[in-house]
Amino acid sequence: MKRTWLLAAAIAGATAVGSGAATLALFTAQSDPAAANLTAGTLELAGDRDQGDTVPGPMFYTTQAEGMVGGAVDAIFPTGYWAPGDSHTRVFQIENIGTLDAKLMSLGATLQSPDNAMPDILDVTVYSDATESEVLYSGKLRALLGAPADMTAPVELASGDMASLHYEVTMPLSAGNDYQGLPLVVTFYVNAEQLANNP
Repeated sequence: MKRTWLLAAAIAGATAVGSGAATLALFTAQSDPAAANLTAGTLELAGDRDQGDTVPGPMFYTTQAEGMVGGAVDAIFPTGYWAPGDSHTRVFQIENIGTLDAKLMSLGATLQSPDNAMPDILDVTVYSDATESEVLYSGKLRALLGAPADMTAPVELASGDMASLHYEVTMPLSAGNDYQGLPLVVTFYVNAEQLANNP
């Protein structure tokens, strides 16, 4: 009788050890790759005028000489001297030369000439295409010289693609003699963010 009891205890003990090993699952393994290469993407834009001019240069220029690049090539779309009521449209072509898809979010301008009253009177409207179906910005030039203005809707731009923003600048009929002979040089710019993982 005593011998049977010992045998039962031994079986119970073996069962407990076996059960514990199955539950804990302490077996482990590891594999190291030979190399792990990770490269972050880039967000980079290039901008140029696109109005049929054959060379890069300013979008708006009064005379052919002002639109020249490198002193050798005459530009072909001067606006002439501005007068009240004049309105001119030029195209700002933006290319996504980075590796990440982008969305154009805001636009602005920086003053390159001495400040005067011209930015207070000039109206700027930016369209997303030639049909003027979607207005991205409309207001005084002066507002663009401060902080960038948000576009009414982002413009998505895949890597390698181009977008053409149409800038219409108008001198209102209400402009008086105070604006005669005033020079103005500004640089328009566009801000973008990555499209992926960006609500």
